Amino acid sequence: MPSHLIRALGERTRLPFVDETTVDAFLAPAAGEAGNAILFFTGDPTQRPEADDVAVVLPEVLHAFRGKLRGAVVLRAAEDKLKARFHVVVMPSLVVTR
Repeated sequence: MPSHLIRALGERTRLPFVDETTVDAFLAPAAGEAGNAILFFTGDPTQRPEADDVAVVLPEVLHAFRGKLRGAVVLRAAEDKLKARFHVVVMPSLVVTR
């Protein structure tokens, strides 16, 4: 279960949550959207409480690069399926794509 701060990313900042079936659609920018994207792999927040730190900073990063960078949170259930694809070894991780 995601922590309160990670859930708030979707509720307050409207960051989408993606999984292995929706990540490609997210990564393909719509007309007028930034081509660069950042994926937040949270890991288990009970084992990795620093995920909450990233959850606090990520909206600030996205705000600083507004119009140049889009963000999404990878659902916990999809992390194992997507880690190899995006070369994620340590969590929490931020993966920047272009």
